[in-house]
Amino acid sequence: MSPALAQADHAAGHADAAALPAACEAAAATSSTSKGGAHMMTGGAMNGGSSTGPMADWETSMMRAATIMDPDLAFNCGMIAHHMGAIAMAEAELHAGKDHASRAMAAEIISTQRKEIDEMTKRIAALTKK
Repeated sequence: MSPALAQADHAAGHADAAALPAACEAAAATSSTSKGGAHMMTGGAMNGGSSTGPMADWETSMMRAATIMDPDLAFNCGMIAHHMGAIAMAEAELHAGKDHASRAMAAEIISTQRKEIDEMTKRIAALTKK
Protein backbone atom coordinates (compact mmCIF):
# COMPACT_ATOMS: atom_id res chain seq x y z
CA MET A 1 0.00 0.00 0.00
CA SER A 2 1.36 3.43 -0.93
CA PRO A 3 2.05 5.93 1.90
CA ALA A 4 -0.69 8.29 0.61
CA LEU A 5 -3.21 5.46 0.47
CA ALA A 6 -2.24 4.26 3.95
CA GLN A 7 -2.60 7.81 5.33
CA ALA A 8 -6.01 8.30 3.67
CA ASP A 9 -7.13 4.85 4.81
CA HIS A 10 -6.22 5.82 8.39
CA ALA A 11 -7.96 9.20 8.00
CA ALA A 12 -11.15 7.50 6.76
CA GLY A 13 -11.87 6.49 10.31
CA HIS A 14 -11.88 10.16 11.27
CA ALA A 15 -14.50 11.60 8.92
CA ASP A 16 -14.73 15.38 8.66
CA ALA A 17 -17.66 16.83 10.53
CA ALA A 18 -20.29 17.75 7.98
CA ALA A 19 -20.67 21.30 9.21
CA LEU A 20 -20.37 24.48 7.24
CA PRO A 21 -18.27 27.39 8.54
CA ALA A 22 -20.16 29.59 11.00
CA ALA A 23 -20.39 32.40 8.41
CA CYS A 24 -22.23 30.05 6.04
CA GLU A 25 -24.65 28.97 8.75
CA ALA A 26 -25.30 32.61 9.69
CA ALA A 27 -25.90 33.62 6.06
CA ALA A 28 -28.22 30.65 5.51
CA ALA A 29 -30.19 31.52 8.65
CA THR A 30 -30.52 35.13 7.49
CA SER A 31 -31.60 34.05 4.01
CA SER A 32 -34.23 31.66 5.33
CA THR A 33 -35.87 34.45 7.32
CA SER A 34 -35.89 37.00 4.48
CA LYS A 35 -38.95 37.41 2.31
CA GLY A 36 -38.87 36.35 -1.33
CA GLY A 37 -35.72 36.23 -3.41
CA ALA A 38 -34.44 33.51 -5.67
CA HIS A 39 -32.19 30.82 -4.39
CA MET A 40 -28.95 30.19 -6.22
CA MET A 41 -29.53 26.46 -6.73
CA THR A 42 -32.83 24.63 -7.02
CA GLY A 43 -34.26 21.44 -8.48
CA GLY A 44 -32.77 18.02 -9.15
CA ALA A 45 -31.91 15.42 -6.57
CA MET A 46 -31.23 18.03 -3.90
CA ASN A 47 -34.97 18.67 -3.77
CA GLY A 48 -35.98 15.02 -3.73
CA GLY A 49 -35.72 14.27 -7.45
CA SER A 50 -33.72 11.07 -7.13
CA SER A 51 -32.47 10.95 -3.57
CA THR A 52 -33.61 8.03 -1.46
CA GLY A 53 -33.68 7.67 2.28
CA PRO A 54 -32.63 10.22 4.85
CA MET A 55 -30.29 12.97 3.70
CA ALA A 56 -26.64 12.84 4.67
CA ASP A 57 -25.31 15.74 6.74
CA TRP A 58 -23.41 17.09 3.73
CA GLU A 59 -26.62 17.07 1.65
CA THR A 60 -28.41 19.09 4.31
CA SER A 61 -25.45 21.50 4.41
CA MET A 62 -25.55 21.86 0.62
CA MET A 63 -29.25 22.68 0.70
CA ARG A 64 -28.69 25.26 3.45
CA ALA A 65 -25.90 26.85 1.42
CA ALA A 66 -28.25 27.05 -1.57
CA THR A 67 -30.47 29.45 0.40
CA ILE A 68 -27.70 32.04 0.84
CA MET A 69 -28.55 35.16 -1.14
CA ASP A 70 -24.96 36.38 -1.73
CA PRO A 71 -23.80 34.42 -4.80
CA ASP A 72 -20.10 34.43 -3.82
CA LEU A 73 -20.86 33.17 -0.35
CA ALA A 74 -23.42 30.66 -1.66
CA PHE A 75 -20.85 29.31 -4.12
CA ASN A 76 -18.09 28.83 -1.55
CA CYS A 77 -20.40 27.44 1.13
CA GLY A 78 -22.11 25.13 -1.37
CA MET A 79 -18.80 23.89 -2.70
CA ILE A 80 -17.61 23.08 0.82
CA ALA A 81 -20.73 20.96 1.31
CA HIS A 82 -20.18 19.35 -2.10
CA HIS A 83 -16.57 18.56 -1.21
CA MET A 84 -17.69 17.07 2.13
CA GLY A 85 -19.88 14.71 0.10
CA ALA A 86 -16.96 13.75 -2.12
CA ILE A 87 -14.84 13.05 0.96
CA ALA A 88 -17.60 10.91 2.48
CA MET A 89 -17.90 8.89 -0.74
CA ALA A 90 -14.12 8.48 -0.95
CA GLU A 91 -13.97 7.37 2.68
CA ALA A 92 -16.64 4.77 1.94
CA GLU A 93 -14.46 3.48 -0.91
CA LEU A 94 -11.44 3.24 1.41
CA HIS A 95 -13.54 1.42 3.99
CA ALA A 96 -15.12 -1.15 1.69
CA GLY A 97 -13.54 -0.94 -1.76
CA LYS A 98 -11.26 -3.68 -3.05
CA ASP A 99 -9.93 -2.18 -6.30
CA HIS A 100 -6.49 -0.70 -5.73
CA ALA A 101 -6.89 1.97 -8.45
CA SER A 102 -10.25 3.10 -7.05
CA ARG A 103 -8.83 3.21 -3.52
CA ALA A 104 -5.85 5.26 -4.73
CA MET A 105 -8.23 7.67 -6.47
CA ALA A 106 -10.28 7.94 -3.28
CA ALA A 107 -7.14 8.74 -1.27
CA GLU A 108 -6.21 11.49 -3.73
CA ILE A 109 -9.73 12.91 -3.65
CA ILE A 110 -9.67 13.12 0.15
CA SER A 111 -6.34 14.94 0.14
CA THR A 112 -7.27 17.37 -2.64
CA GLN A 113 -10.78 18.12 -1.40
CA ARG A 114 -9.56 18.85 2.14
CA LYS A 115 -7.06 21.38 0.77
CA GLU A 116 -9.78 23.01 -1.32
CA ILE A 117 -12.12 23.17 1.69
CA ASP A 118 -9.37 25.00 3.59
CA GLU A 119 -8.98 27.48 0.68
CA MET A 120 -12.73 28.08 0.45
CA THR A 121 -13.01 28.51 4.22
CA LYS A 122 -10.35 31.25 4.01
CA ARG A 123 -12.24 32.85 1.11
CA ILE A 124 -15.45 32.84 3.16
CA ALA A 125 -13.62 34.56 6.03
CA ALA A 126 -12.39 37.23 3.62
CA LEU A 127 -15.84 37.68 2.07
CA THR A 128 -17.53 38.14 5.43
CA LYS A 129 -14.99 40.73 6.69
CA LYS A 130 -16.25 43.30 4.16
